[in-house]
Amino acid sequence: MTTIDQRLRRHRAAGPAVGLRAGALYGPATFGVTSAAVVLPNLIADLNTRPGAAVWVLSAYALTLGVATAVAGRIADAFGIAAVIGIGTVLLTAGTICCLLSTGLPPLIIGRVAVAAGSGAVAASALTLTGNVPPAERGQAVAGLGTVVAGCAATATIAGALLATAGVWRLGLVLPALSLAAVPACLAAAPKTYRRGRIDVPGAGLLTVAAGGLLVLAQAYTMALPAIAVAVVAAATSAAVLLLARHTTRRPDGFVPRQLITHPGFVRICAIGGGVYGALFAVMAGVPSLLAHEHGWSALPIGSGLLPGAVAGTVLARVAARRRDDGLPLVAAASGVFVLLTVQAAVVGGPVPAVAAATAGLAASAATQVVLTRWLAVNLPQHSRGSGVGLLMFAQFFAGAVGAAAVTALGESLGAAALGATSAIAAAATLLAVFTHTKANS
Repeated sequence: MTTIDQRLRRHRAAGPAVGLRAGALYGPATFGVTSAAVVLPNLIADLNTRPGAAVWVLSAYALTLGVATAVAGRIADAFGIAAVIGIGTVLLTAGTICCLLSTGLPPLIIGRVAVAAGSGAVAASALTLTGNVPPAERGQAVAGLGTVVAGCAATATIAGALLATAGVWRLGLVLPALSLAAVPACLAAAPKTYRRGRIDVPGAGLLTVAAGGLLVLAQAYTMALPAIAVAVVAAATSAAVLLLARHTTRRPDGFVPRQLITHPGFVRICAIGGGVYGALFAVMAGVPSLLAHEHGWSALPIGSGLLPGAVAGTVLARVAARRRDDGLPLVAAASGVFVLLTVQAAVVGGPVPAVAAATAGLAASAATQVVLTRWLAVNLPQHSRGSGVGLLMFAQFFAGAVGAAAVTALGESLGAAALGATSAIAAAATLLAVFTHTKANS
């Protein structure tokens, strides 16, 4: 017979166990950005393509990851976490096969889109799973999640570098498929009850068109789009934004729930996450290219140079999870250091300031993910937590896609200054959002 002490021990272990499982499910999604950024110079050389076109390997992944997490969050609310994990498993598998068998850039990007959609599904499931842990155990669960995710980030750069050095850079683009190893454990931990509902397909479609249009406009210069094409994309994007606003007004419980977008705290939290990820993606898109083309670094030194930042992120994630306050002062401090180092990288130039900026970006993003995940779990009701997770991650990864696109577009004319300017602006936006959030809640 099970004793009371044994039941209590299992109860105390539940939080950390769920956090570790969820971290193993979500963590490999970080490889899709960091490892891919390291192998990007090899991709450009092997496929003989322009950097402006190749950056879509990062931008398309980030945009799709953002949209997929938003969709997955709604599916999790309506049909359960297990259904989302199943969808993510299929997409991750199909995308991985497509990437490995592709012979040119277009099919490679298609495969990356499928990988991103699968990663978005499992990442949203992981964060929702963590948010559903009872309050008494939630701190341990978030700490476990943050530790594993930051640990994955710590190995992502060197993993991509080793694969690029070995001549198998395509594997660096499909490392998110490692999430599949955690699927059985997370399915076992997924709640068996959920609220049945329907997915707002028009709302999801309008959000995707609006986000995709904005991203294309951000890269119109590097894509060498003719003026008429830019005008058409701008008109379609504007129409999608207006229709989405009208749709949200008419259907307050739709894909973009009115109760979330009118929640001032949630909007500010999305701004904080978007600022940090916009700056991080700018750095991760710009630094490997800068080190490779202007300083002659090969893939292995690039991966090794970015490794300390990811290790710092592991430490900072643990610190963020253990703080007794809401963690936003730590996010503000990390973002402030990020701003200073990116400005220094723009003014001073050279490889060391660039690596220092990337180090600060990786550390700031690790802490931010832990802090914002905990905020969602505390401040949103369980029935809308999946939607909140999805929209937050959409804001983060969409901002990341724009950051990567902007630094690529400006880099052709501004060089290293584009890296510093883009990431500094995004990180400064985070500081402003933290300040307004803190002031509103004081």
